[in-house]
Amino acid sequence: MGCGGLLGRAESGIWTKHLDSDTPLFRVVVGGKAGYIDREGRVVIGARFTPADRPDVVAGEPVNGAASSADELMPYETEPHVAGNPGRQGYRTIAGSYRLLARFASAGFFSEGVAPVAEDGDCYLAGSGGTRWPAPSTQGGTTSCAGLLTPRPISACRHGFIDSSGEMVIPAEFEMARSFREGRAAVRRLHRWGFIDREGKVAVRFVYDDVRDFRESLAAVRREGRWEYVNRAGETVIAGPYEDALAFGSGLAPVKVRGAWSYLDARGGTAIAGPFLQATAFVQGLAHVQLAKTKWAWIDAQGRQVFSYEWDAAAR
Repeated sequence: MGCGGLLGRAESGIWTKHLDSDTPLFRVVVGGKAGYIDREGRVVIGARFTPADRPDVVAGEPVNGAASSADELMPYETEPHVAGNPGRQGYRTIAGSYRLLARFASAGFFSEGVAPVAEDGDCYLAGSGGTRWPAPSTQGGTTSCAGLLTPRPISACRHGFIDSSGEMVIPAEFEMARSFREGRAAVRRLHRWGFIDREGKVAVRFVYDDVRDFRESLAAVRREGRWEYVNRAGETVIAGPYEDALAFGSGLAPVKVRGAWSYLDARGGTAIAGPFLQATAFVQGLAHVQLAKTKWAWIDAQGRQVFSYEWDAAAR
């Protein structure tokens, strides 16, 4: 998928078509088949689908909102890599109208009016100290990131942000970039993550090994292997340190301590003790957790199980 593939959302067990609606649906597994429940735990779509190799509960971020109107722009991709030629990505409406043709090496989801992209030809080789060299050209004189991945130096593409007309409104000067959330976008420069505002100005310094998106005015950030939470100005609000930490939702965030997950509140106090083997951030009032090797559940913000089920991926 070019340099980094499609940027944007990661599944958390929620049917993305309904994520931003008043009636989101949440995936469960019953009798070896997948179905969907509503927020109250009522079965809306009976269990009749073949589930994935594991339930959609991962240590990841809540998904971005799915397209809510026929005119909203969504990324699409042309054919995948063939003979060193990567596929190209562009944007079309959910109704299928092509608005921005496939000219990007990588295309992320629109959020707050802009989307992160890497334009073909903006690839470079980056050394560990930030030194850059031009990337070699492919056939036709265009530059591609395909085949450049080596231990050192590593390959990268410069990413910027476009508006819905395709105009680059924040210059392509970052190694990586994610969609805006709450007026901040996570971007990487010289192998370190930080956040910029809508004008492209640095809002949180580039000092982190990894970051999560802002949710409810806080973002989880990792430095020297430990996670903590900062506010929109980059000030530490919840010091941790945690082995892992995900985004806030419904006033709570999952954190990992000594191999087990629990949920904390915005002051850093324990709200749902767990312990859970795996946990996701709250989205639309529910979070997906693993209670035991084969037992999973959706819980509400009070820690009550809305729906629990058995699933053993190893038995497939």
